Amino acid sequence: MILAKDVVFRALRLINVMEDYDPSPATIDIAPADIIDRALRSIDVSERYESSPVQQTISVNRVLTRTLRLLSVTQAGESLEAAQVEDSLTSLNAMLATWQSKKIIDSAPVLTANGDMTVAASVIEPIIYNLALRIAPEYGVQLSEEARLVAQTGYASSSRQNLDCLPELNSMLHQWDAGGLIEGYTDLLYPDTLTISPRLIAPIVNNLALQLAPKFTIQVTPETQALAAQGYEVARRLTLDHMPALNSLLHEWEHDGIRLEHIDLDRDDALAYEDGHTDPIIYNLAVRVASSYGMSPTQIIYEKAEAGYRHLQNYYNDIDVLTTQPALDPSLMWGRR
Repeated sequence: MILAKDVVFRALRLINVMEDYDPSPATIDIAPADIIDRALRSIDVSERYESSPVQQTISVNRVLTRTLRLLSVTQAGESLEAAQVEDSLTSLNAMLATWQSKKIIDSAPVLTANGDMTVAASVIEPIIYNLALRIAPEYGVQLSEEARLVAQTGYASSSRQNLDCLPELNSMLHQWDAGGLIEGYTDLLYPDTLTISPRLIAPIVNNLALQLAPKFTIQVTPETQALAAQGYEVARRLTLDHMPALNSLLHEWEHDGIRLEHIDLDRDDALAYEDGHTDPIIYNLAVRVASSYGMSPTQIIYEKAEAGYRHLQNYYNDIDVLTTQPALDPSLMWGRR
Protein backbone atom coordinates (compact mmCIF):
# COMPACT_ATOMS: atom_id res chain seq x y z
CA MET A 1 0.00 0.00 0.00
CA ILE A 2 1.30 3.47 -0.91
CA LEU A 3 -0.14 6.96 -0.55
CA ALA A 4 -1.02 8.86 -3.70
CA LYS A 5 1.34 11.72 -2.78
CA ASP A 6 4.20 9.20 -2.48
CA VAL A 7 3.47 7.92 -5.97
CA VAL A 8 3.88 11.51 -7.21
CA PHE A 9 7.00 11.96 -5.07
CA ARG A 10 8.66 8.85 -6.54
CA ALA A 11 7.69 9.84 -10.08
CA LEU A 12 9.32 13.24 -9.62
CA ARG A 13 12.49 11.70 -8.24
CA LEU A 14 12.76 9.53 -11.35
CA ILE A 15 13.17 12.71 -13.42
CA ASN A 16 15.39 14.36 -10.78
CA VAL A 17 12.86 16.93 -9.60
CA MET A 18 13.41 17.83 -5.96
CA GLU A 19 10.55 20.32 -5.43
CA ASP A 20 7.25 18.92 -4.17
CA TYR A 21 3.82 20.50 -4.26
CA ASP A 22 2.28 20.98 -0.84
CA PRO A 23 -1.32 22.24 -0.67
CA SER A 24 -0.87 23.36 2.94
CA PRO A 25 2.79 24.35 3.32
CA ALA A 26 4.28 25.53 6.57
CA THR A 27 4.44 29.32 6.57
CA ILE A 28 6.32 32.07 8.32
CA ASP A 29 5.70 35.80 8.63
CA ILE A 30 8.25 38.18 7.18
CA ALA A 31 8.20 41.97 6.97
CA PRO A 32 8.45 43.68 3.57
CA ALA A 33 11.45 45.66 4.85
CA ASP A 34 13.31 42.42 5.57
CA ILE A 35 12.71 41.12 2.05
CA ILE A 36 13.85 44.42 0.54
CA ASP A 37 16.89 44.53 2.83
CA ARG A 38 18.00 41.06 1.75
CA ALA A 39 17.49 41.93 -1.91
CA LEU A 40 19.53 45.14 -1.59
CA ARG A 41 22.34 43.42 0.27
CA SER A 42 22.58 40.86 -2.52
CA ILE A 43 23.38 43.67 -4.99
CA ASP A 44 25.68 45.47 -2.53
CA VAL A 45 23.41 48.42 -1.76
CA SER A 46 23.95 49.61 1.81
CA GLU A 47 21.44 52.49 1.91
CA ARG A 48 17.94 51.82 3.21
CA TYR A 49 14.74 53.73 2.58
CA GLU A 50 13.02 55.11 5.66
CA SER A 51 9.38 56.10 5.34
CA SER A 52 9.71 58.37 8.39
CA PRO A 53 13.37 59.38 8.72
CA VAL A 54 14.61 61.27 11.76
CA GLN A 55 14.35 65.01 11.08
CA GLN A 56 16.83 67.63 12.20
CA THR A 57 16.58 71.41 12.26
CA ILE A 58 19.64 73.53 11.60
CA SER A 59 19.96 77.27 11.11
CA VAL A 60 20.51 78.43 7.56
CA ASN A 61 23.33 80.67 8.78
CA ARG A 62 25.17 77.65 10.18
CA VAL A 63 24.80 75.79 6.88
CA LEU A 64 26.23 78.73 4.94
CA THR A 65 29.02 79.33 7.44
CA ARG A 66 30.18 75.72 7.37
CA THR A 67 30.02 75.70 3.57
CA LEU A 68 32.24 78.76 3.20
CA ARG A 69 34.68 77.44 5.79
CA LEU A 70 35.08 74.28 3.70
CA LEU A 71 36.20 76.57 0.90
CA SER A 72 38.47 78.55 3.26
CA VAL A 73 36.57 81.69 2.29
CA THR A 74 35.94 82.44 5.97
CA GLN A 75 37.75 81.36 9.08
CA ALA A 76 36.47 80.22 12.44
CA GLY A 77 34.89 83.05 14.38
CA GLU A 78 34.46 85.31 11.35
CA SER A 79 31.01 86.55 10.36
CA LEU A 80 29.79 86.19 6.80
CA GLU A 81 29.57 89.24 4.61
CA ALA A 82 26.16 90.23 3.31
CA ALA A 83 27.11 89.44 -0.29
CA GLN A 84 28.41 86.01 0.70
CA VAL A 85 25.16 85.23 2.51
CA GLU A 86 23.02 86.41 -0.39
CA ASP A 87 24.93 84.54 -3.09
CA SER A 88 25.36 81.27 -1.21
CA LEU A 89 21.73 81.35 -0.04
CA THR A 90 20.54 81.70 -3.64
CA SER A 91 22.65 78.67 -4.59
CA LEU A 92 21.38 76.70 -1.60
CA ASN A 93 17.72 77.31 -2.50
CA ALA A 94 18.37 76.37 -6.13
CA MET A 95 20.17 73.19 -5.13
CA LEU A 96 17.45 72.11 -2.70
CA ALA A 97 14.79 72.70 -5.36
CA THR A 98 16.71 70.36 -7.65
CA TRP A 99 17.04 67.75 -4.89
CA GLN A 100 13.31 67.92 -4.27
CA SER A 101 12.58 67.38 -7.97
CA LYS A 102 14.77 64.28 -7.81
CA LYS A 103 12.96 63.15 -4.64
CA ILE A 104 16.13 63.26 -2.55
CA ILE A 105 14.32 65.50 -0.07
CA ASP A 106 10.58 65.76 0.50
CA SER A 107 10.19 69.54 0.30
CA ALA A 108 12.21 72.65 -0.47
CA PRO A 109 10.59 75.78 0.93
CA VAL A 110 12.46 78.99 0.13
CA LEU A 111 14.93 79.57 2.93
CA THR A 112 15.89 82.91 4.45
CA ALA A 113 19.21 83.90 5.98
CA ASN A 114 17.79 84.18 9.49
CA GLY A 115 15.59 81.11 9.25
CA ASP A 116 15.99 77.39 9.86
CA MET A 117 16.18 74.36 7.60
CA THR A 118 14.48 71.10 8.62
CA VAL A 119 15.46 67.97 6.67
CA ALA A 120 16.30 64.33 7.31
CA ALA A 121 19.30 64.25 9.61
CA SER A 122 21.19 62.02 7.19
CA VAL A 123 21.21 64.64 4.40
CA ILE A 124 22.60 67.64 6.30
CA GLU A 125 26.26 66.79 5.64
CA PRO A 126 25.61 65.96 1.97
CA ILE A 127 23.83 69.32 1.59
CA ILE A 128 26.75 71.28 3.06
CA TYR A 129 29.43 69.49 1.05
CA ASN A 130 27.47 69.61 -2.21
CA LEU A 131 26.75 73.30 -1.74
CA ALA A 132 30.49 73.85 -1.31
CA LEU A 133 31.14 71.90 -4.51
CA ARG A 134 28.51 73.99 -6.30
CA ILE A 135 29.75 77.47 -5.32
CA ALA A 136 33.52 76.82 -5.27
CA PRO A 137 34.05 78.26 -8.80
CA GLU A 138 32.41 81.53 -7.69
CA TYR A 139 35.24 82.04 -5.21
CA GLY A 140 37.99 80.82 -7.50
CA VAL A 141 38.83 77.87 -5.24
CA GLN A 142 38.85 74.16 -5.68
CA LEU A 143 37.38 71.78 -3.18
CA SER A 144 39.89 69.27 -1.81
CA GLU A 145 39.74 65.74 -3.21
CA GLU A 146 38.64 64.46 0.17
CA ALA A 147 35.79 66.98 0.42
CA ARG A 148 34.81 66.33 -3.21
CA LEU A 149 34.57 62.61 -2.47
CA VAL A 150 32.43 63.30 0.60
CA ALA A 151 30.12 65.44 -1.54
CA GLN A 152 29.79 62.80 -4.27
CA THR A 153 29.26 59.84 -1.98
CA GLY A 154 26.89 61.86 0.19
CA TYR A 155 24.78 62.79 -2.83
CA ALA A 156 24.69 59.18 -4.04
CA SER A 157 23.81 57.90 -0.58
CA SER A 158 21.08 60.50 -0.11
CA SER A 159 19.62 59.64 -3.51
CA ARG A 160 19.50 55.94 -2.66
CA GLN A 161 18.08 56.45 0.81
CA ASN A 162 15.03 58.09 -0.67
CA LEU A 163 14.32 55.27 -3.13
CA ASP A 164 11.26 53.39 -1.91
CA CYS A 165 11.47 49.78 -3.11
CA LEU A 166 8.07 48.67 -1.83
CA PRO A 167 6.31 49.43 -5.16
CA GLU A 168 8.65 47.02 -6.96
CA LEU A 169 7.99 44.31 -4.38
CA ASN A 170 4.23 44.75 -4.64
CA SER A 171 4.34 44.78 -8.43
CA MET A 172 6.43 41.62 -8.61
CA LEU A 173 4.25 39.71 -6.16
CA HIS A 174 1.11 40.71 -8.06
CA GLN A 175 2.71 39.16 -11.15
CA TRP A 176 3.50 36.00 -9.18
CA ASP A 177 -0.09 35.91 -7.96
CA ALA A 178 -1.37 36.20 -11.54
CA GLY A 179 1.00 33.40 -12.56
CA GLY A 180 -0.24 31.09 -9.80
CA LEU A 181 2.99 31.11 -7.80
CA ILE A 182 1.30 32.65 -4.76
CA GLU A 183 -2.36 33.12 -3.92
CA GLY A 184 -4.54 36.02 -2.86
CA TYR A 185 -1.86 38.70 -2.80
CA THR A 186 -2.78 42.24 -1.76
CA ASP A 187 -0.54 45.30 -1.62
CA LEU A 188 1.75 45.44 1.39
CA LEU A 189 2.59 48.44 3.53
CA TYR A 190 5.74 48.58 5.62
CA PRO A 191 3.97 47.74 8.92
CA ASP A 192 2.43 44.61 7.30
CA THR A 193 3.80 41.09 7.24
CA LEU A 194 3.82 38.61 4.38
CA THR A 195 2.76 35.08 5.34
CA ILE A 196 4.49 32.70 2.99
CA SER A 197 6.25 29.36 2.67
CA PRO A 198 9.88 29.69 3.80
CA ARG A 199 10.89 27.92 0.59
CA LEU A 200 9.65 30.94 -1.40
CA ILE A 201 11.65 33.58 0.45
CA ALA A 202 14.97 33.10 -1.38
CA PRO A 203 13.26 33.04 -4.81
CA ILE A 204 11.40 36.26 -3.97
CA VAL A 205 14.55 37.95 -2.66
CA ASN A 206 16.64 37.00 -5.70
CA ASN A 207 14.00 38.10 -8.19
CA LEU A 208 13.42 41.37 -6.33
CA ALA A 209 17.17 42.03 -6.48
CA LEU A 210 16.95 41.68 -10.25
CA GLN A 211 14.09 44.19 -10.33
CA LEU A 212 15.83 46.72 -8.07
CA ALA A 213 19.30 46.76 -9.65
CA PRO A 214 18.43 49.26 -12.43
CA LYS A 215 16.80 51.56 -9.86
CA PHE A 216 20.20 51.87 -8.17
CA THR A 217 22.06 52.01 -11.52
CA ILE A 218 23.71 48.71 -10.75
CA GLN A 219 24.76 46.30 -13.49
CA VAL A 220 23.17 42.93 -12.85
CA THR A 221 25.78 40.19 -12.58
CA PRO A 222 25.34 36.83 -14.33
CA GLU A 223 25.23 35.25 -10.88
CA THR A 224 22.29 37.45 -9.84
CA GLN A 225 20.48 36.64 -13.07
CA ALA A 226 21.06 32.92 -12.58
CA LEU A 227 19.86 32.99 -8.98
CA ALA A 228 16.71 34.87 -10.00
CA ALA A 229 15.94 32.45 -12.83
CA GLN A 230 16.57 29.42 -10.64
CA GLY A 231 14.48 30.92 -7.84
CA TYR A 232 11.55 31.59 -10.14
CA GLU A 233 11.69 28.03 -11.45
CA VAL A 234 11.77 26.64 -7.91
CA ALA A 235 8.73 28.76 -7.01
CA ARG A 236 6.92 27.58 -10.14
CA ARG A 237 7.67 23.94 -9.43
CA LEU A 238 6.40 24.20 -5.89
CA THR A 239 2.96 25.13 -7.25
CA LEU A 240 2.66 22.19 -9.66
CA ASP A 241 0.01 19.78 -8.39
CA HIS A 242 0.25 16.44 -10.22
CA MET A 243 -2.73 14.74 -8.62
CA PRO A 244 -4.91 15.66 -11.64
CA ALA A 245 -2.33 14.01 -13.91
CA LEU A 246 -2.31 10.86 -11.75
CA ASN A 247 -6.09 10.65 -11.70
CA SER A 248 -6.30 11.25 -15.43
CA LEU A 249 -3.77 8.52 -16.13
CA LEU A 250 -5.66 5.95 -14.05
CA HIS A 251 -8.99 6.87 -15.64
CA GLU A 252 -7.46 6.41 -19.10
CA TRP A 253 -6.05 3.04 -18.09
CA GLU A 254 -9.44 1.92 -16.83
CA HIS A 255 -10.84 2.80 -20.24
CA ASP A 256 -8.04 0.71 -21.81
CA GLY A 257 -9.06 -2.35 -19.78
CA ILE A 258 -6.68 -1.95 -16.85
CA ARG A 259 -9.36 -2.34 -14.21
CA LEU A 260 -7.79 -0.84 -11.10
CA GLU A 261 -11.22 0.12 -9.75
CA HIS A 262 -10.01 3.71 -9.70
CA ILE A 263 -11.79 6.59 -8.07
CA ASP A 264 -10.38 10.12 -7.93
CA LEU A 265 -7.58 10.20 -5.39
CA ASP A 266 -6.58 12.90 -2.96
CA ARG A 267 -2.96 13.28 -1.90
CA ASP A 268 -3.37 11.34 1.35
CA ASP A 269 -5.42 8.49 -0.11
CA ALA A 270 -3.87 5.05 -0.21
CA LEU A 271 -3.50 2.96 -3.37
CA ALA A 272 -4.42 -0.59 -2.40
CA TYR A 273 -3.31 -2.25 -5.61
CA GLU A 274 -1.71 -5.65 -5.93
CA ASP A 275 2.01 -6.04 -5.42
CA GLY A 276 3.97 -4.89 -8.42
CA HIS A 277 1.21 -2.75 -9.88
CA THR A 278 2.49 0.53 -8.47
CA ASP A 279 5.79 0.82 -10.36
CA PRO A 280 4.10 0.97 -13.78
CA ILE A 281 1.96 3.86 -12.49
CA ILE A 282 5.02 5.68 -11.13
CA TYR A 283 7.04 5.32 -14.35
CA ASN A 284 4.15 6.36 -16.59
CA LEU A 285 3.37 9.34 -14.36
CA ALA A 286 7.03 10.40 -14.60
CA VAL A 287 6.78 10.34 -18.40
CA ARG A 288 3.53 12.32 -18.29
CA VAL A 289 4.71 15.16 -16.01
CA ALA A 290 8.27 15.54 -17.31
CA SER A 291 7.25 18.17 -19.86
CA SER A 292 6.03 20.42 -17.02
CA TYR A 293 9.69 20.79 -16.07
CA GLY A 294 11.04 21.13 -19.61
CA MET A 295 12.53 17.64 -19.38
CA SER A 296 12.57 14.46 -21.40
CA PRO A 297 12.68 11.18 -19.45
CA THR A 298 15.59 8.86 -20.05
CA GLN A 299 15.22 5.95 -22.45
CA ILE A 300 15.18 3.53 -19.53
CA ILE A 301 12.22 5.36 -17.97
CA TYR A 302 10.37 5.29 -21.29
CA GLU A 303 11.04 1.57 -21.67
CA LYS A 304 9.96 0.72 -18.14
CA ALA A 305 6.84 2.85 -18.48
CA GLU A 306 5.87 1.12 -21.73
CA ALA A 307 6.68 -2.35 -20.46
CA GLY A 308 4.76 -1.75 -17.23
CA TYR A 309 1.72 -0.50 -19.12
CA ARG A 310 1.72 -3.48 -21.48
CA HIS A 311 2.17 -5.88 -18.62
CA LEU A 312 -0.85 -4.48 -16.76
CA GLN A 313 -2.95 -4.65 -19.92
CA ASN A 314 -2.14 -8.32 -20.30
CA TYR A 315 -2.39 -8.97 -16.59
CA TYR A 316 -5.97 -7.76 -16.52
CA ASN A 317 -6.71 -9.81 -19.64
CA ASP A 318 -5.11 -12.83 -17.98
CA ILE A 319 -2.30 -12.99 -20.57
CA ASP A 320 1.31 -13.26 -19.48
CA VAL A 321 2.93 -10.94 -21.99
CA LEU A 322 6.44 -11.81 -20.77
CA THR A 323 6.19 -15.38 -22.13
CA THR A 324 5.81 -13.93 -25.63
CA GLN A 325 8.58 -11.33 -25.19
CA PRO A 326 11.54 -13.17 -23.63
CA ALA A 327 13.89 -10.35 -24.59
CA LEU A 328 12.35 -8.04 -21.97
CA ASP A 329 14.51 -7.26 -18.99
CA PRO A 330 13.47 -9.61 -16.11
CA SER A 331 13.38 -6.56 -13.84
CA LEU A 332 10.24 -5.48 -15.67
CA MET A 333 8.28 -8.54 -14.55
CA TRP A 334 6.15 -6.63 -12.05
CA GLY A 335 3.36 -8.56 -10.37
CA ARG A 336 3.85 -11.66 -12.48
CA ARG A 337 1.60 -14.49 -11.45
